[in-house]
Amino acid sequence: MILTECLPIILDFPDDVEHWCNLIFDTMVYTAHTPPNWYEKDGVPRPILGLTEASLGVILVLIYLPMISVMLEKEQFSMSCFKIMSLLAIVDVFSILINCIITGWLAYQGAVYCTHPNLIYISGMAGMGLWCCSCVIAVTLVTNRLLDLIFPRIGAMIFDGNKTFLVLVVSVLYGLYFAIFNTPILFTSKFHAWFFDPMIFEDMEKEYANIPHIVNNFFVVAATCFLYGIFCWALCSKLKHVDTESESRNASSQIFLQSALICAVNLAAAIIYVIMNYIDIPFWLILVGTLMWQLGNSAPVLIYLSAHTPEEWAKRDGVSRPILGVTEASFLAIADMLSIVVDCIITGWLAYQGTVFCSYPILLYFSRMSGTGLWCCTCVTAFILITNRAHTPEEWTKRDGVSRPILGITEASLGILINICYIPIIFVMLEKEHFKISCYKIMSFLAIIDMLSIVVDCIITGWLAYQGAVFCSYPTLIYFSGMSGTGLWCCTCVTALILIVNRIFDLLVPRARIFFFEGNRTFLVILGAILYTMYYVFCNTPSLFTSKFHSWFFTPMIFEGRDMDYENVPMFFNNIGVVFVTCILYILFCFVLGAKLKNVSTGSESRSAVS
Repeated sequence: MILTECLPIILDFPDDVEHWCNLIFDTMVYTAHTPPNWYEKDGVPRPILGLTEASLGVILVLIYLPMISVMLEKEQFSMSCFKIMSLLAIVDVFSILINCIITGWLAYQGAVYCTHPNLIYISGMAGMGLWCCSCVIAVTLVTNRLLDLIFPRIGAMIFDGNKTFLVLVVSVLYGLYFAIFNTPILFTSKFHAWFFDPMIFEDMEKEYANIPHIVNNFFVVAATCFLYGIFCWALCSKLKHVDTESESRNASSQIFLQSALICAVNLAAAIIYVIMNYIDIPFWLILVGTLMWQLGNSAPVLIYLSAHTPEEWAKRDGVSRPILGVTEASFLAIADMLSIVVDCIITGWLAYQGTVFCSYPILLYFSRMSGTGLWCCTCVTAFILITNRAHTPEEWTKRDGVSRPILGITEASLGILINICYIPIIFVMLEKEHFKISCYKIMSFLAIIDMLSIVVDCIITGWLAYQGAVFCSYPTLIYFSGMSGTGLWCCTCVTALILIVNRIFDLLVPRARIFFFEGNRTFLVILGAILYTMYYVFCNTPSLFTSKFHSWFFTPMIFEGRDMDYENVPMFFNNIGVVFVTCILYILFCFVLGAKLKNVSTGSESRSAVS
């Protein structure tokens, strides 16, 4: 309910859209219907269907995880198609969370929009964005395969090396556009599907029309089917002289059948979901549409499984790998992240609701099962991670650590002192008269990031230096501090870039400053900086502390000659590209400011401020 009132203000929606959002909000709050009333009025519990969907969703996600880990291995991930397939698999996992697990739970409850408005609204935003994102990634994947088959030079020009990531950024931005700037889909158990219409008011379906969604479902999905047809034709043409019993011919036939299946499923889901939002269709056809959406995200993992026999998978992945390598460390991080979902996010939401077991028995039961399993998984992985090298943390500290008590105490003390000085400055910048100016919004955000960075690079670093710590002394603390430190540094870089662009626009191109930074639009720009940070936090090698050199390195310095296994190329581009551009822009800013004040008296305050 808070979202329906606040989103129009944050995003500067037109007055008519804001009017409708407020109307929905007022109606939900002030009508005589409580959530139990809405259950009785419009809800239709479907416990068997709901439990089946949720259970299958959990199983599919668990199957997906090892598939993703294989695709992320260095030898596979170096190929552009595996980069695209990896992102598509991650999007599919999140989609299954929405269209199987959350949908199943809502169906079990017999929920409608007004029974769980916040959950359904946010899930609908995510589901809409993920569907459109998966559509455009599928187009990217078949384009990549087609160019590799017919025009390899063009394929290399677009997808070679890290260029693939730039193409995938477009897909992510496309998904975010649909998630943030379009009408979300909202669940109703009455039809066991997601509609744009919350079904609160009668005969108002047209008020929630989503034209960009229609364009996506017809043009993007149709383009995918068309390109898959060309791909299969081109593949068959190249193999037409190959013996009919050969492996290549069989593989070609299998690819054709798989492509036809994926296209048919996605096309059916796309068409049905458009039609059912504007035309009354039978209930069974709506169920088929929901099933097709679920199959569209589930089919790839089944295809990946069928691509190799169990013996081939065992031969491929049954090789013993060194403990404390990239795979094990990443697995521990994933387990910790999933644990945070259970013991922080779900627990916080349940506490907010004042929940007891009988309020949401299924959710609590499965959350407790998941929480217990993840806790044990984290403990065992951490145990293997630390002890399998036959050294205790104390032995690692004694072996590789160098205690620096004076330097450590000095750093930590200065860090605490600087953070204390920051607090009143932030309060001043957050005052209404200052905060309404775009540059103060950016500076406030930058100050908060700086405070968090000081916690890592002064206080925690000082304490670790005092202890003479290395990675294996405090692996969890150093790993998560390194993730945070890397992300905060990159966030600082891009926020500083945004700040100087804001100031230059204000001096040279005021219209551009108004277009990008006027009012609440600044928050959208800052959101871009946060997303940039999340990429470095979760998708890159973290920096790890060693007291031997009193610094943070990407390598944990456990194995000799393995430093290149922990390289972080995106960090290289951030440190060279973003920081260099920021320095150039600051020089330009000083030059422009000096030019504007060249006729000002040398003793004036303005001239002194520039100096």
